[in-house]
Amino acid sequence: MEYQRVIRIQDVVYHLLAGWREILACMLVAALLIAGIGILKPEPKPVVQELTAEEKKTIRDTFVTKDGKAKQWQNSITYLSDTNSNLNTRLKYDYYLQIDPENRINKRFEIAITLLQTDDMTRAEKEQLSRSLSLRYLQQVSSDAFMKSLADYGSMSLNAAYIPSLVLSEITSSGSVVIQITGPNEEMIDQLVRNAKDQITKVIHTELDLHQPHNISFIRERVRQTKDEQITRVRDELQARIDRYNKSIDYYQGLIDQAVEEKIADAEEEKKAESTPTPAKPSVLKNIILGLFLGFIVGACIIFLKERKTISGQDISTLARQLNLLYICILPCKITHKKDQKRRHNKLDEFVRRLFNRYYSEDEVAKDASYAAEVLNGLAARVEGRQDETLRVLVPGTAGNASREAAIKTIQDALEKRGTRVFLEPTGDLAQDPDAVGALQGASGLIFFWGFSDSEDKIVREYQLGMSLVSNIWGVIEADAKI
Repeated sequence: MEYQRVIRIQDVVYHLLAGWREILACMLVAALLIAGIGILKPEPKPVVQELTAEEKKTIRDTFVTKDGKAKQWQNSITYLSDTNSNLNTRLKYDYYLQIDPENRINKRFEIAITLLQTDDMTRAEKEQLSRSLSLRYLQQVSSDAFMKSLADYGSMSLNAAYIPSLVLSEITSSGSVVIQITGPNEEMIDQLVRNAKDQITKVIHTELDLHQPHNISFIRERVRQTKDEQITRVRDELQARIDRYNKSIDYYQGLIDQAVEEKIADAEEEKKAESTPTPAKPSVLKNIILGLFLGFIVGACIIFLKERKTISGQDISTLARQLNLLYICILPCKITHKKDQKRRHNKLDEFVRRLFNRYYSEDEVAKDASYAAEVLNGLAARVEGRQDETLRVLVPGTAGNASREAAIKTIQDALEKRGTRVFLEPTGDLAQDPDAVGALQGASGLIFFWGFSDSEDKIVREYQLGMSLVSNIWGVIEADAKI
């Protein structure tokens, strides 16, 4: 048989209302505590709303692209930065500036021109033609194409942009073309000299020979080591320009940064003004309401814990039907708690009890006891035996329980008024009292007196022992606790 405990909502509501003193005390204490904490709690410091990095970047980009002065400053920064980049590149990669100023190596040679097919020319004409050819050679060896060709060949990969500063060409007073080549090391110088001679011989001479037949040769080749203070001077000038431009960049950048900081500060002030509410005084009323609510919850939990055994239990009428036992009646039992004896009940307590039918009424008890007596007399008439023989009917679980003993006595009084041979005998708990088990011998019948809050173990144990030791189970009376 499966026993299920039920919770009666009516009992829950009753105990909440009946425990109004405990709940009210919890509500008052909680309200005072929370209100006091709210008053004593220090006022929170206002949170400073700072702009995010993305917002600051947006402000800066907007200012630089839309403000007229900012545009000029940014254009100046861009121009100076590009110029500095070119100067740094030249300072790092220019072959001329890599030369040791204390030991500059120069390799020099002359192009000697010998005219052909000039038998019918005068000396003056020959000199003029020779000088014209020298000028054309000078023009060719000074051209960008010639300089580029010097970097196209050889084991070393050279940058043609920095070759012109290494090559110097001129015409002497005698009309010869002189070419002087220098560099940061002899390997580069030798490569440039070879490329220059090859270009002059294979390209320039071939082209000019078509206009005037002539032969060329390279003479007066010399190597000279000198000091070149100009290298140091050019380096210093470039570095000075770079430093000067950097200072200008820092100046313009400072102007932009200062203006942007002002914009950001204004935006932060505006955001702070929008997001920071006016400091509110602690709401005592809200805290009191919150305290009352929390106090009610705590008080209700205390009531539930204290009355957990009385708000959940067995539905006796349903249980009797399941056990195939006669449900005789429900009989009020007056219970008195120790706290109720000390407490003076007021009209509110009386109202709550009457509202939920928890008030003990002598008239109601007499009426229910009379009904039970009539049922028991009817059951006694069906018992076989002498009509003058007293029927000893045991009621287990009632001995020692003042409220239930009083209820049984009320039924017994009603029986005696009607002239009965039924004698109701309160006994102890069958599950624990051996005397109660022994009293079952010779009993004429057994009546179970169960209440809503009785434990499942008590009910099961009484039922099993009663069915095993007593042949005649009269039924079940339900004990209804009243105050």
